[in-house]
Amino acid sequence: MPKGLKSLIQWIWGFSFVRNAGVLGLAELWMAIMLFAQGIIVARWLGPEQYGIAALIMSYPALLFGFFDAKASTATTKFVGEFSIQGRRESALAMCRLGYLVDAGIALLTLVVVAATAGWAESHIVHTPGVAWLMTVYSLAYLFQAFASPSRAVLLLQGRFRSVAVAEGVSTTIGASAVIGLVLYGWGVKGVVFGNMVTWVLSGLVLGALAQQTIRRTWGGSWIRAPWRALQGRKREIIRFLAFTELTELFNLLGKQTDIVILGYFSGPTQAGYYRVAKRMAGVVSVMVKPLQSTLYPRLARQWGGAQFDDLRRTVSRYVFWMGLPLGGLVLLGIPLVPWATVILVGEAYIPSVPVAQLLFATAALWLMFSWLRPLFHALGEVKFLFMNMAFLNVASAIGYLLAAPRWGAVGVGWATLLASSICGFAVGLIYALYRLRRIAESRSKTILDEKA
Repeated sequence: MPKGLKSLIQWIWGFSFVRNAGVLGLAELWMAIMLFAQGIIVARWLGPEQYGIAALIMSYPALLFGFFDAKASTATTKFVGEFSIQGRRESALAMCRLGYLVDAGIALLTLVVVAATAGWAESHIVHTPGVAWLMTVYSLAYLFQAFASPSRAVLLLQGRFRSVAVAEGVSTTIGASAVIGLVLYGWGVKGVVFGNMVTWVLSGLVLGALAQQTIRRTWGGSWIRAPWRALQGRKREIIRFLAFTELTELFNLLGKQTDIVILGYFSGPTQAGYYRVAKRMAGVVSVMVKPLQSTLYPRLARQWGGAQFDDLRRTVSRYVFWMGLPLGGLVLLGIPLVPWATVILVGEAYIPSVPVAQLLFATAALWLMFSWLRPLFHALGEVKFLFMNMAFLNVASAIGYLLAAPRWGAVGVGWATLLASSICGFAVGLIYALYRLRRIAESRSKTILDEKA
């Protein structure tokens, strides 16, 4: 490697944001490779119809979990970050306790509802007899998610990016290998379901153990016995944050899970299989989005909690021009390669999925460009705006799915996703973000003038 290039790489890697996001990004890249390879291999072996059945079996519990999910890990990041920087040890432990209990309750509720409605979903969504028990078994995996999400939030707040990266990378590798192995040995759809459960179980156990160790070392105690009185004075704010986050995710799942469920209902497993492959291909972009947001959000939460308003505005500005816009532009440039990649990776049987994949890649590019919006709004506590925005846009998306799926199948759902949930959603979010940042700057200027006076 040329000396100048090596020096440049070392200089870039010297920035903590780049280094932390890079560690998570490498793990995400590895996980994406494993999941992509798993998806391609399994799609070839099972064919569009069987692959679509497996996707629908897992999508129904995921839809219900998303319906109930309050994203307690988001609240954990914000409030534990604030309590930690303010030196409120017991409050930080109590917030951890709340995060774990909320997620555990949601996982149990999901299991009960799936068990009660799996028979209906078997006949009306999957259109395949004898799979109701698989949906119920798959929903057990969400009990381990109750440990994974809050644990991940705690670990990232304390700077343990490498630990999170290794734990998630190893869990995904073992889970993807389990899927391929089980399908290879003739388990078919059941192999896909059980193999995917392995990833959830392992990540929950490993991240949970690492988080308990970190919590004890950082705050000198266990979240299990943390006193609720330590949240006195902030309970209403925390409940409000959780409530609006729950409502936001409730509407957000309309764009994440109802697309494939509606496709299965109106167009059958084959169209669902095409859409699943296209979504898996475009999902490669999450390799970049998730680690960037996971690194950005704790930093913004600490800056807001510590009243470091100028630092917060600089962090957002640098992210937009050095990360979001350049990376999103690269994804747009790669869209013409989608037809070639589809034939090479999954074969000519999936050629009908090409237009869908191109639409979803365009959606992913916009997601990258504006990936800073959600971390910023969560750090500022703007959960009410997020809820209102997501409610309107995802209801519009769901209506688009219902109108498009019966007539145009997967392609129609792809257009609904791009137009409603992406272009309109990011435009509204950008306008409001610029307004809030301007208000912060004005408030800061007024405070400085008052102090001088």
